Amino acid sequence: MRTIIESIKATEVIVPSKPDSLNSNSVLDKDEAFAKKFLTGASWTEFAVQPKWIIEIVLQNGLIGIGETYRSSSKELIETAIKTFIGLDILKINWRRLPVTDQRIYEAFETAILMCWEKFYMLPSARYWVAPTGIGLIAWDGRAGEHPKMLHRKHTKQ
Repeated sequence: MRTIIESIKATEVIVPSKPDSLNSNSVLDKDEAFAKKFLTGASWTEFAVQPKWIIEIVLQNGLIGIGETYRSSSKELIETAIKTFIGLDILKINWRRLPVTDQRIYEAFETAILMCWEKFYMLPSARYWVAPTGIGLIAWDGRAGEHPKMLHRKHTKQ
């Protein structure tokens, strides 16, 4: 099927912050419990050097979706999620309950899958709220005073 996930690549990146942008001089950075709970490193100021992961999903039809994890995401949990998603059809996945156990990586996979879906239906990314109906796709771009419009492309089972 054209919408089956063929491969997933995860690339670790570190996105540095601008100097003095995380805390003001008046903020004491001594709350070790906070740092441990939110995985910021030994302190809040180490937050900026914690790695993120870029998730790249490739479908059998060549479409690519990209997502970004939170900082300090687990490499092992990402690898487990990748194995789970390979071979799944994005049109049959329950988007409300993706097979991902860690919230730090959930949204990266969700975003990448939805980006593939939007490309498959030739919709501008993040502009339309789309509801598949039995008849077609109803799309609304969020502008006040406008009503949802029926798109010409019908939602059909592949």
